[in-house]
Amino acid sequence: MGAFLQLYLQAVTAGILRSVRNDAVSLVQRRARNFSHASSGSAADDRQVLQVVGEISADAFAAEAIVLAAADAIQVAFDSVVDGAPDPTAAEAAQLAAAQAKIAIDRFSYATAAKLFDVGGASATQKVHNLDRHWRNARVASTHNPTFLKASAVGDHHVNGAPFPGNAYF
Repeated sequence: MGAFLQLYLQAVTAGILRSVRNDAVSLVQRRARNFSHASSGSAADDRQVLQVVGEISADAFAAEAIVLAAADAIQVAFDSVVDGAPDPTAAEAAQLAAAQAKIAIDRFSYATAAKLFDVGGASATQKVHNLDRHWRNARVASTHNPTFLKASAVGDHHVNGAPFPGNAYF
């Protein structure tokens, strides 16, 4: 089932965002000094830095919740299989859920990964920390299937009742 394969990549991205959250928390906890114009001498006490960590955390939560909701639709399709074929309505719902999960998660995953540098400051960009891997990994996972093609197919499905492409790569 193509929806499962597609959702797998979104689960990878949700895991990347969880790692972004964990790295953001670690950066703030370890940070010895704060920005010169910050509202607090400590990053761990700076309301603005804490707000960004909260936004990162919410995005990681949202990605996981979206993946789990789409996984529920895929499970329904899997459970509907009779003689090797899922119920067409359940299969279509699974494809729609997986496609919408990709569209939604891709919209915020890159920005969330970039926010890591907002809490870490310039020193967080040093190559030794390898924190840019999160943005790069999210981008690579999303590039497997262009988001604009998914969004177009979802829009066509809703507006015109068009079926989704009949291959495992959608």
